[in-house]
Amino acid sequence: RFDDAIGSIVCEKDVRIVSTPDAYTRDTLDANRAEIKLTPIPASDPIAGINAPRTQPSTDRKLLSARVMGYAPAGQVPVPAKVESRTYSKDNPELAISLIYLESSQIFANNTNQTLTVPGAGTLLIRDMRDPAAQEPDATQSTRTLNSTGSALTKFTWTGAMNLDRANGNASMTDQIVVVQKNIDTGAISTLATDALNATFEFAQQDQSQSTRLLSADALGSVRFNFESKELLADNAYYNAIDDSLFASAIDNKRVTYYDPAQAAPTSAKTIKWNLGTDRIEINAPTPSRTHSGN
Repeated sequence: RFDDAIGSIVCEKDVRIVSTPDAYTRDTLDANRAEIKLTPIPASDPIAGINAPRTQPSTDRKLLSARVMGYAPAGQVPVPAKVESRTYSKDNPELAISLIYLESSQIFANNTNQTLTVPGAGTLLIRDMRDPAAQEPDATQSTRTLNSTGSALTKFTWTGAMNLDRANGNASMTDQIVVVQKNIDTGAISTLATDALNATFEFAQQDQSQSTRLLSADALGSVRFNFESKELLADNAYYNAIDDSLFASAIDNKRVTYYDPAQAAPTSAKTIKWNLGTDRIEINAPTPSRTHSGN
């Protein structure tokens, strides 16, 4: 259903929307139903309606927003709505250098504000797909760092809601959030589970001066972090993906707890900073421990 005057389009069943906001970006939306808003072309006289002469149509009609919805067939697995955004190399227009993928039962994309809003449970993938050989290594990063040069994949899942602001490079998520980050080249994986999360990102630009990657994640409430068979439990944690470190803290009289299978007992403290690249921990106000003397 199409209303040219107000710029409204409604599509149903096996809907696919393809948008190219610039020469190096391709956005694809797949859904069972889509409600689309375009730049309107109103009649010269709103009262006269369809019989009134129209103003000269704009040659630069734009996609303003789109709300896409999946569906749940009776007795079958629900089919989510999906949004995929790929950025391509300026030197090779057929070579994708970054990927943003989002799926949920309902997604609202505001093209004007460059935001994606999900009112329910969903999944978000962020991947840097640049050629590692074409990237300059960062001297501040260890070879074991998850965000060292190379193809990286970060996956977010949540059960509450999510808001992603591509223009400012940040996102907020609520309820049962799980973040899995993997270095495709080394296979190193870290996992963070929490109740609420604020994340910041770097997104690829047309001049390729930036990559697409996670920069930081601020986790609040019942934080559980796992890396290479080690585990850390805390109330709050801040993950800095640039230097690949995690700073964890506890509230009130609680303690941050760090488990290492190689140690006889867990380590507890008010705060713990864990450098994942060097596998070194820094402890503040540790809990006193008692050991048994040998014979």
